[in-house]
Amino acid sequence: MYLDLFCRRLAARLAATVIFLSLVCGFHDAAPLPAQMQASKEPISEPIRKPDLAGIENVIQLSSNIYSGGEPHGAAGFSSVAALGVKTIVSVDGARPNLAAAHAVGLTYVHIPIGYDGIADAARRALSRLVSQRPGPFYIHCHHGRHRGPAAAAVACIALGEQKSPFALRVLRAAGTSRSYVGLWRDVVADAPPKSGAPAPPLVEAAQVRSMVAAMAGAAHTMERLQLAETAGWQTPAAHQDVSPAHEALLLRESFHEMQRLLKSRWPAEFEQRLAEVEQQAQKLQNALAGVRRKEATAIRKKIEQKCRACHVQYRNGS
Repeated sequence: MYLDLFCRRLAARLAATVIFLSLVCGFHDAAPLPAQMQASKEPISEPIRKPDLAGIENVIQLSSNIYSGGEPHGAAGFSSVAALGVKTIVSVDGARPNLAAAHAVGLTYVHIPIGYDGIADAARRALSRLVSQRPGPFYIHCHHGRHRGPAAAAVACIALGEQKSPFALRVLRAAGTSRSYVGLWRDVVADAPPKSGAPAPPLVEAAQVRSMVAAMAGAAHTMERLQLAETAGWQTPAAHQDVSPAHEALLLRESFHEMQRLLKSRWPAEFEQRLAEVEQQAQKLQNALAGVRRKEATAIRKKIEQKCRACHVQYRNGS
């Protein structure tokens, strides 16, 4: 019985993934919504893109209660957020929020870090708890306000009951969210409710962010998935249907970019330069895979692996 249930759930998940990938990979702005979304009779409002304000960029109004945008910069940025009428500012970025600047203009911070690979159930539960327990309006931001922030804001807007799931696609389009971030599009389109009975994570002003060692470990796992794809001729491996070579290359580049933002003063300048160089190599890997240049992709992946090994020998005991 359990095996049958597992197989049925696995088949459903794979089917949903195939449908979603076909949606995203072949998606153009003029393309119709998925069939299940076309059937919705609920009125859909268009997200309102605001002009850039002092200290913040890519501001989008999703409802009277929820905005998304880029990270506020300096006192001007936080003043601009407060001028929107916002009471609670939410960071889904990995960097530690600027609590002092927020408090100076009467804003309360909540920190719910998410990755570029999607919105985990714990983060979804936290966003649901956020809109039910904290005072709005809310300003939800990532670094630049184009990818993670709009996705989280769309989920929060739906959790608040102010919109339905088709609206989420419009939010991501308005924000210019790259369709390469398959996990974000997938999880926003799915609009899966939090698992019943699972406790909501506590809402904190500054979550414990990943250490550099943990970030390196995450990049290493991505490298392992890329190697599986390479062995399969740079295709999705038959035994690992969740591995998309182009998506893994994108996540690898973002990993190295985020590592540079996690740097502390005690890390030497040489280490930052190495991260910048390997990020450039990851970008080249993306380009090679996009151009179906498989031999070039293999050579680049091996070069990245060599650079990572050399770096680990010198720095892996850091934190």
